[in-house]
Amino acid sequence: MAHTRTVVIFFSLCATVVRVTSDDVFVDTKNGRVKGENVHYIYGPKPSVDTYLDVFKSIPFAKPPIGDLRLRKPEPVEDWSGIWDATYFRPQCWQRQNENRTSLQDEDCLYLNIWSPDVTRTGIPVMVWIHGGAFLTGSNVYSIYDGSALVGLNDVVLASINYRLNAFGFLATGDDELLGNYGLWDQSEALKWIKENIAAFGGDPDRITIFGQSAGGASVGLHLIGQPSWNYFYRAMPISGTTVSPWAVETDAAKARNDAFWVGRVAGCGNTTTGAELAECLRGVSAEELVKAANAVTLTTTNVIPLVPVIDGEFITDYPLKLLAEGKFKQCDIFIGNTAEDGTLIVIRAYPGQIVAIIPKSDYETFTKKIKRFTYIDKSDITVDAIEQQYIDWAVADDPNSNYFDEFIHIETDEAFHCPAEHTARTYALSGNKVYRYYFNHLPSTSVWPELPRWWGIAHAEDIPFFFGWPFLDNFNWPLSEEEITLSLDMMRYYTNFAKTGVFFFFFWNQRNPNTGGDNDGEDDEESHWPEYEVPGLITKEFKPGLQDLHGVRSDYCQLWNRFLIDLGVYTESLSDAELSWREEFSRWKSEDLPAWRLSFEDYVDNKDSC
Repeated sequence: MAHTRTVVIFFSLCATVVRVTSDDVFVDTKNGRVKGENVHYIYGPKPSVDTYLDVFKSIPFAKPPIGDLRLRKPEPVEDWSGIWDATYFRPQCWQRQNENRTSLQDEDCLYLNIWSPDVTRTGIPVMVWIHGGAFLTGSNVYSIYDGSALVGLNDVVLASINYRLNAFGFLATGDDELLGNYGLWDQSEALKWIKENIAAFGGDPDRITIFGQSAGGASVGLHLIGQPSWNYFYRAMPISGTTVSPWAVETDAAKARNDAFWVGRVAGCGNTTTGAELAECLRGVSAEELVKAANAVTLTTTNVIPLVPVIDGEFITDYPLKLLAEGKFKQCDIFIGNTAEDGTLIVIRAYPGQIVAIIPKSDYETFTKKIKRFTYIDKSDITVDAIEQQYIDWAVADDPNSNYFDEFIHIETDEAFHCPAEHTARTYALSGNKVYRYYFNHLPSTSVWPELPRWWGIAHAEDIPFFFGWPFLDNFNWPLSEEEITLSLDMMRYYTNFAKTGVFFFFFWNQRNPNTGGDNDGEDDEESHWPEYEVPGLITKEFKPGLQDLHGVRSDYCQLWNRFLIDLGVYTESLSDAELSWREEFSRWKSEDLPAWRLSFEDYVDNKDSC
């Protein structure tokens, strides 16, 4: 066997982590033999771990989607002769290059990674990670998704997958030749490969849990309504993104088509008029030129991101909200959550180049315009009025120093992340499925957004270091407090126990929860028991030191987004022209005439004694 040795030592709270790359390890898959690495993972003193992991990087699960296979569904990977070297990462899928990342990019990118406690064992529960990135960026090669701690401390098999992004994965015209959702089909093909091969890595093919964050969470949600994937997993964990997140699916077919031809024009395919012509032309464009065209279109948008999943009639057969309402989703247990200020991800786009904490009263009109521009729901004045009525603190609204910035973050968080998760949790619970709901409400001492001021709050992705165990990885200098270290251990335990106890036989029924299946710190903490989310009850675990149980987190705000505004749109869509004219006049009087009259009256009061 080849023998390589590397030692790295990292100190955190008097703990030492040593990872030693040792002997090669070989596994026979249905497509051929693969070579991985046997990695020594040590952590201590608490928890004390001294174990070896079998790690495989960049195993192909589909044919390279190049040439004539560009903008088509993935095809199963062909068998290979010899030994596939899975000891190093292949390039990530084409995307906009992040300034802080120098990873190589290639259209040949459909690979998956596997971390296993021991490939000679059997029946280890499996978790499959789907990365986020707005369906535009991201990769499973990023070190932030290193599975060593999650696997080494919690005894699960972890796989992470790549999928095509932006125009390569989601360009759609609605024609049979360009139906789109190729990135979702990539994910499904990866899940199929894992289902068929994971036993060779020690995993249990009947206990596969899919989980993902942001666009990865939305992807998990779309597999819940996408029947082609139903046979390939048993439980699901959508995080900060769900089936019904308003940014997850472009339901306007005309807009998706326009975006596709827009990309085509930028890429030099402006003379095409059908999906078939556009696809044929784009297959002749270099990958670099195509991604540049996609990025050029993306940079013109606000919160409505182009080149995302669409209703194609095959993978996504109808509006996600409708499919949930009709019960047309995979019946399974789910684990679902979000951060307290996920919406900062959208707020950043609302203030490009400037980070402001306070929108003064004089900027109230700008604040209202941003609500119209950066929310996803109907943009009518009556809808905006309803949103303002719910979120503005009217006791201080007349104060010229009133802060509308926090309200804007809450609006974006509730509409785009928290309330879609709440709607999904309710739907699954009312359908008889076990649901575990969490709310990450801790401001970390070290943030994943170091360039942002701390008053941006508990932002999007702040929970990732905790459930991937960054404090326990030698490639991260990620200082956290002792109570945060404990929180990370607890979160990893919840995540992995949920996967471990997903056995659907009657005699395991009472174990189907994240409280059983293993404890990574050797202690049974009574205060960390997690009750099931039920209706009524709405118990939500607060991921914060102390692990309190909350009830109906922001339920009044979710009633606005999930019920009232939808009903309001239905009730007002048939207004006559006269009624609409009256509504517009009333709105003008409220926003222009009344304030002007008030200023005149105040001026009169201030100056009436000067005559």
